[in-house]
Amino acid sequence: MFYIVFQRNFKQQYDGGFIWAPIHDVNGNKQFSWNNLLDVEKEDIIFSINNQNIVSVNTISKTAYPATRPAEFGKVDLIDSLCSDGYMVNLNYNLLVNKIRPKDYINDIALMLPSKYSPFKKNGNGNFGLLYKVPDKLGNYLLDKIISHNPNIAKIF
Repeated sequence: MFYIVFQRNFKQQYDGGFIWAPIHDVNGNKQFSWNNLLDVEKEDIIFSINNQNIVSVNTISKTAYPATRPAEFGKVDLIDSLCSDGYMVNLNYNLLVNKIRPKDYINDIALMLPSKYSPFKKNGNGNFGLLYKVPDKLGNYLLDKIISHNPNIAKIF
């Protein structure tokens, strides 16, 4: 399971049914959360967070493949500092009617966070990055919370 943090471009990626990350920035620096796209497998689940809420639970329709920066991104200052070559993963987005705010459950979540490359800080705020691996115990916990507030999602999983 994975957890994607959208800083910007959620609408473009949702509308296009994908997530995209550069191979490196213009200085050649790679970021672990970008490289995680290469680890996504067909049976994985990806939780999408936007504005501090889990807004969708997604399944994989196509694993990572080389792709240039999507034209849908347009001109954004941060994007201009990134390489235009990257990787894309195609997703089936399943929007939640009732969004889940992980910070509301941080006392439980904090006990399940990985010691390195965690999607959350101990105070419940998200870490800056794109795609984080989620331990199974945490992923199942999040999925249970999501389903309890969005019963329609249960039929997908």
